[in-house]
Amino acid sequence: MDSDSAGAQTLQHGSVIEPTPFVPPRAADGLPGFKLPWLKLFLFAISMGVIFVAWFVISANSVEFLTEPEEATVVVKELLAPRIGPNWILRPGEHRVEARASGYQVFEESLLITDETFQKHTITLLPLPGHLRIELAPVAKATVLIDGEPANDAPTTIRDLAAGPHNLQVSAERYKTFEGRVEIEGKDIEQTIAIELQPAWADASIDSSPQGATVTVDGENIGTTPLTAELLEGPRKVDVSLPGYKKWQRTYPVVAGEPLDIPRILLSKADGKLFAKSTPSGATITINGEYQGKTPITVNVKPDQALTVRAIKPGYTPASAKVTIDSGKTEELNLTLQAELAQVRFIITPEDADVLINGVKQSEANQVIKLPTHEHKIRIQKPGFKSYETSITPRKGVEKRVRVRLRPGSGVDSQARDTPESTNKVATPVKQLADNDGQSATTHLNQQLKLFNSGKVTMGSSRRDPARRANEILRTATLTCRNTIWASGGGG
Repeated sequence: MDSDSAGAQTLQHGSVIEPTPFVPPRAADGLPGFKLPWLKLFLFAISMGVIFVAWFVISANSVEFLTEPEEATVVVKELLAPRIGPNWILRPGEHRVEARASGYQVFEESLLITDETFQKHTITLLPLPGHLRIELAPVAKATVLIDGEPANDAPTTIRDLAAGPHNLQVSAERYKTFEGRVEIEGKDIEQTIAIELQPAWADASIDSSPQGATVTVDGENIGTTPLTAELLEGPRKVDVSLPGYKKWQRTYPVVAGEPLDIPRILLSKADGKLFAKSTPSGATITINGEYQGKTPITVNVKPDQALTVRAIKPGYTPASAKVTIDSGKTEELNLTLQAELAQVRFIITPEDADVLINGVKQSEANQVIKLPTHEHKIRIQKPGFKSYETSITPRKGVEKRVRVRLRPGSGVDSQARDTPESTNKVATPVKQLADNDGQSATTHLNQQLKLFNSGKVTMGSSRRDPARRANEILRTATLTCRNTIWASGGGG
């Protein structure tokens, strides 16, 4: 059924609806129409814009940004920041500026624009960190320090190093330390440095006679002779030892890369040891005429040689013995010294006084006693009398007399003794020698004496004298005494 037939359809009540044409409504009569002044508004906007631009241009300044590097791009992060060529037109005040360049850190800071009409600002970009690759030879591993701080062991790549100079140190055991400065370019660039460490040793040849000796360097065992070893540069203490022989020791200045050729080492047999003691102890010991010390004493001596050992002590007759000691052996020698006696005559008043010698009471006061020829302490005492004390040293061949008269009282009396007396009843102390030259003499003990007058004399021994002691030298002395001097020229 189409629309016409629908329009003409008859309703149930029998009426028909006819279509009517549409007519739009008209504006109410009497209301005026409103129209905007578009032209005026446009002209006003143009005027305001010209005024704003003029104000901005008059109040703004010309700003040029100089960058390092030059290829950096600059952006002023402002809504109104016009640019004319290399210059920006900016009003005074702070402005956010951003600069970028490949290989450099981004610069973004607030810069203060002043009232100066034409101004320039320099912006320096910092390079990005660089990287350093270290290649190593001939060792496989080495310690690395950058500016004194530990880094990864080489070979390695050290990342993120600030651009600029850095101190580099590379070290490995038994090699010289590499030290230098490297310039890091930065900009995220990886640089390479090849380091060849130089040896810090020298080859050393060591041999000995006999062979098979143990060699130590600075206390470290490196083998037995003959051998070739690598010695680190610097002063090196070399020891060569073999049982039954003396230790050989030298210090050599080792220079890296320069071979060290040590001449063949001739080892000497080890010394023997002599343990000398005496009865009584404290005697002076000489070996083949050279002073060694006082007993008991242990002395190193040359092996397989006849030695004359002599013990001397004041108040005793010297004792001697001959010994031969094998290499590396220790021998014990005990020398017994006989006391050397001399007479001392005591003449004491009162006769019943007590005489003590070295604290030992004697049987009677007035007597002749034989005493060793060393110092003795004498005390003479009696109740009701002052005691008397003194010291005497008897001499062989000379009779000493001690004459003392005690005085009543108490305490110690130092004035009780008369003038000391001594007599010589054994032998004349000095006699002329057979040549009777007036310059030489001997004693009753066969000691050889030489006469020295006042003036200058030469003492000691020449280096060419075979009997010279190690510490003996020639010296000039001046004698200033008024009388002549008898000096011993040797003997007992």
